[in-house]
Amino acid sequence: MDDNPRKKDTAEIYKQYYAGLSSNMKGFLDEAYNSLGIQFNITSGKREPKGRFSHHHKGDAIDFDANQFEHYNKLYNTKDGLTLLSKYNLGIIDETDPRMLAKTKGTGAHFHIGMD
Repeated sequence: MDDNPRKKDTAEIYKQYYAGLSSNMKGFLDEAYNSLGIQFNITSGKREPKGRFSHHHKGDAIDFDANQFEHYNKLYNTKDGLTLLSKYNLGIIDETDPRMLAKTKGTGAHFHIGMD
């Protein structure tokens, strides 16, 4: 049996995360898709506060699948990607690096985009 999610299921999960995001994050995601062709497999969006502060609490951050390195690369290592991140006042953190994941106290390998 194939463990990969169906595109239909992935699209439904994306819509659920998208709905809870701030207008700034929605604008970024829309423009990333329309201008750079990036469609993220979002693994976390807005979530309830638990402990320390996170931009996720206000819908100002997303996490996306660690297997989507090409998206990280397109954002972090191209002029168009960096311009887009800057336009929306966002940064990107590579939490696929075990040292960074330990520093941020993340729960699993992923990439993080947020106002931090």
